[in-house]
Order: sequence, then structure tokens, then C-alpha cells
Amino acid sequence: MSDDEHSGGEDNEQEGTRAVLQVDKKTEQGFVSAYKSLSAKPANTVRLFERDRGEFYTVHDDDALFVATNVFKTTTVIKYLGGKWVPSSSNSNVCLS
Repeated sequence: MSDDEHSGGEDNEQEGTRAVLQVDKKTEQGFVSAYKSLSAKPANTVRLFERDRGEFYTVHDDDALFVATNVFKTTTVIKYLGGKWVPSSSNSNVCLS
């Protein structure tokens, strides 16, 4: 996605030394919808999304779990867009600086 596709309403807020994705509900719902419509990615690929004009990146769903467990060594860094308790519309994510 280009900066223009996901720049509305995003802020890079720091949680300790780790970036945190902050978006308004409309932007959040738009991203989740766009993300769910992406084609399948090749095996052994991690899909990164540039945020805030390159200030940080996000990874989502299976990639978020991979990064959480292999980079941060904890799943507590996983956050949710679109509603944590509605699996069909939720989108787990991890921020990387």
C-alpha cells in the first residue's frame, strides 16, 4: 500500500521504545477491509506495511504472530484492529520501528 492509501488518521505513538498504531475507526475499518481483500501471499513471505511515511511498519495476522514470537519473544505485543472478539473482522498486528 502506498502512503496515500493508509495515511489518514494514523499516528506513531511510542509505547516504551516500540511504535503503536493509532487510527480512527473509519481508517481502521477501511484498512481491515482492504487487508482482507488482498491476494494470498507466497509461502515464506512476511508482508510489511509502511506507516507514517516510513517511521514504522506493521505486520498483520499470521505475520504478526511470527514477528511477535520470533522478534519480540512475546505475544503481548500483538494488538487488534476491527474488534478483537469478532474473528472474521479482526486483524491482529504488530508494529516494528
